[in-house]
Amino acid sequence: MENETPYKARSDDETQTETKGLLSRFFGIIFSPADTFHVIVKNPVWLGMLLLVGVVAGLCIGGFLITEVGQEAWLDAALEAASPENEDAQMEALENILPYVGYIGVAQGLFGLALMTLILAGILFLVFSVMGGAASFRQLFAVVVHSNVIGAIHNLFIWPLNYFRGAMESPTTLAAVPRIHPRVSRFVISS
Repeated sequence: MENETPYKARSDDETQTETKGLLSRFFGIIFSPADTFHVIVKNPVWLGMLLLVGVVAGLCIGGFLITEVGQEAWLDAALEAASPENEDAQMEALENILPYVGYIGVAQGLFGLALMTLILAGILFLVFSVMGGAASFRQLFAVVVHSNVIGAIHNLFIWPLNYFRGAMESPTTLAAVPRIHPRVSRFVISS
């Protein structure tokens, strides 16, 4: 029996001239990641994908926080995290910020994602350089930017769920367990 691998490595000649468009790379990350990342390394374009995933994140987060449901969920989460002393002053400050949280969410999606991607790529570049890696920073940055496609898909599913739940925390965490059933939550917490 032969040892077959599902991915056939391409020669450099096959991918040297191959390029993919923005949507082709977006869906390629999901359905054919090895081939797509191979093309990205050979042709490290990143700006279009960074804008696309940033806009998706900004619209999902900001779109949720612009709604009344999102603002109430944000206020509840902020009050839960606030210290119990000087509660009135904190509540007043949070209510002053409340009309702007949607716009802050859009900026977080656009600029926060770009900044975190740059920082992560820089750290990885330093680590790989010390370990003898041969990739350029542009190649590494393009790969990290394209890995944000998974986060964009996460945003497309999580923020609408948060809207219908009226909550900020992710529905995929154990924080959602106590809402299921008291017996189930006791079992999960005790085990």
